[in-house]
Amino acid sequence: MLFEQGAEKMNDQIDYEAIKAQKIEMWQRFMKAKRKAEQEGRVVRTPL
Repeated sequence: MLFEQGAEKMNDQIDYEAIKAQKIEMWQRFMKAKRKAEQEGRVVRTPL
């Protein structure tokens, strides 16, 4: 049984700059939340 692709791409061009900007923004939000959690003492790091 063969399946055909039924969905069509809405945009043929991939905006790599937008992807990079979103990735950087996500990483910055993560690091901000991590710093806040460390200051509040909610993050405990143990060596392996």
